[in-house]
Amino acid sequence: MERLLLIPRLSSRELQTAYQYCSPHFSPCKSPGRLARPPGMLRGPGNQFAICTLQARLGIPNLIRQASLTRARIACSRKARTALEARSMRTTGFFARRAEEVCPHPAPVGELPRNGARTPRRGPAVTMAATADSLWEDRDVRFDITSQQMKMRPGEVLIDCLDPIEDTKGNNGEKGRLLVTNLRIIWHSIVLPRVNLSVGYNCFVSTTTRTANSKLRGQTEALYILTKCNNTRFEFIFTNVVPGSPRLFASVIAVHRAYETSKMYRELKLRCALIQNKQLRLLPKEQVYDKINGVWNLSSDQGNLGTFFVTNVRVVWHANMNDSFNVSIPYLQIRSVKIRDSKFGLALVIESSQATGGYVLGFKIDPVEKLEGTAKEIKSLHQVFSVNPIFGVDYEMEEKPQQLEDLTVEQIQDDVEIEADEQTDAFVAYFADGNKQQDREPVFSEELGLAIEKLKDGFTLQGLWEVMG
Repeated sequence: MERLLLIPRLSSRELQTAYQYCSPHFSPCKSPGRLARPPGMLRGPGNQFAICTLQARLGIPNLIRQASLTRARIACSRKARTALEARSMRTTGFFARRAEEVCPHPAPVGELPRNGARTPRRGPAVTMAATADSLWEDRDVRFDITSQQMKMRPGEVLIDCLDPIEDTKGNNGEKGRLLVTNLRIIWHSIVLPRVNLSVGYNCFVSTTTRTANSKLRGQTEALYILTKCNNTRFEFIFTNVVPGSPRLFASVIAVHRAYETSKMYRELKLRCALIQNKQLRLLPKEQVYDKINGVWNLSSDQGNLGTFFVTNVRVVWHANMNDSFNVSIPYLQIRSVKIRDSKFGLALVIESSQATGGYVLGFKIDPVEKLEGTAKEIKSLHQVFSVNPIFGVDYEMEEKPQQLEDLTVEQIQDDVEIEADEQTDAFVAYFADGNKQQDREPVFSEELGLAIEKLKDGFTLQGLWEVMG
């Protein structure tokens, strides 16, 4: 992965300052926004160099793609990174990031890892951070995602598949397929699957049904979804091509409602109704693994005495004197679990993800053996949770329509047996007498004791009774 330093609009003096701290092997750029390249760049693994991407007089910064830097590693000196970072933090109106965010582990000039080796990282906090901050499916709106991003992540379940569905807003007149999961909805074109979009439930603002103009259906009722992501509003309109089917509205609206009512699984909560009769109110599929009494919360100078719960979904603490003074930290939002020294002695420190504000919570547990055992237990449960997360969205289709292949009934061929000796078909004789011009003369039947029409030659009254029976 290339380490890019995105720099917004710079003045001429700042351009000169940036070039001053760059490697002397680079030639100056002839035009702003171009990449400074060294004359006769050597591609040997031992040659180290620094590249600084400077952006000037442009409305938005250009992103240098991997194709333009195939094997390059971008590193800036400490002085250049500090000076340019200060400029980036002062600039408003541009998509600018701090150098530490773009290059989490900047290597000094001349000390880049060789042969594309990654910088080694250590500590269990990295694994926890990956679970806490890498979840984007329910928090983001993305267009034209890759096939890998369309796959279900661990814990994501496909609830319903609607076909055909039209994206009336962006791809009017094109049939597509809508996938409803417990985290998001995915629409993709049937003809071109690379034309797709992914909308997370956390971005939903409202879902309504209105009348829309569809090229496939004309004036018809459609599903309107208003979303907001990164202070940008998006509107999506989906139309079911099959007339008279309310399945589109029922599936999306019901699953989104289930997502909204299960935020306790995914969000850090403070001062909520967690305790009832001194017992933790368990969520569906939640199990308590440990309950520790006499745990001090170190959020204040004197601390608060309370009870600590460890479950398969979260960790919960509440004060003994006031049940409403509590905190619920789901494993999904735990960034790191450590044991640190404080003014109260060794304490269990739990750091939440940046999405929840980056809280740092300290808990005092005695004795030390119990403290170490609790920290180890939380780390183990977090690893198990990361393999198969529980997002809390449970929804079952009551009347899920069957596929067309399941509803198709195969025609069963009757077994036909050909008998050697021909017998008279009395059934045909009784119901179809096409050559009959007039009624035959009546005769007395001794079997019936009354007069009947004379039977044709070769037919008997017993044969007719057998057919009727």
